[in-house]
Amino acid sequence: MLLPNAVEEVATNSSFRGETSSFDHILPEKKPKDDSQELEKQEKQQRQERRQRKRQEMKDMKQRRLAHFLKTYGFSTDVNEPRVEAACSPDSLQRNTFKEVLFRCHRLVGREESIYPIHAAAELGDIKLLRSLLAAGADPQQRTSQGHLPIDFALAHDLNGSHDDVIALLEEDVCITNLRDAFRVMQENNFLQ
Repeated sequence: MLLPNAVEEVATNSSFRGETSSFDHILPEKKPKDDSQELEKQEKQQRQERRQRKRQEMKDMKQRRLAHFLKTYGFSTDVNEPRVEAACSPDSLQRNTFKEVLFRCHRLVGREESIYPIHAAAELGDIKLLRSLLAAGADPQQRTSQGHLPIDFALAHDLNGSHDDVIALLEEDVCITNLRDAFRVMQENNFLQ
């Protein structure tokens, strides 16, 4: 039986320097504590990356939905631009002479009401679409060519409370933003101290 001093002597003996001691298998292997911390750090980073990917996917989906709405209802990609009637479109100008296009557009003036995407969304009663439009910069107080507000369209098409959420949103003085942007604005305006 070796005494602790004997182990020390064997380990310090010049003939064993640079070699693995035969006692290494007896001593417990020391793992650095950093391994568990490093693993936790990697897992945290992976969770953060998954959340960022999910946020980006949601943002992309909302943008695709908004673009589909604008295209389907005949609007341009600008949420603050009214619908251009077919006779007055740039494509019509390429196919016809300027005089013909001017005549067609002149006939439409006074007959059709120029509406904006926010009016169409209010008419549909689609709260998610309305929020997307407001987040994209649509003006909730935008008037049509005949002076109607988006809330007028929502009220006219409300059946037994079907447009209540839209009406409530349009009645408020709102600014749709995400939490990060709201936090940044509050910091810039010294609301957080």
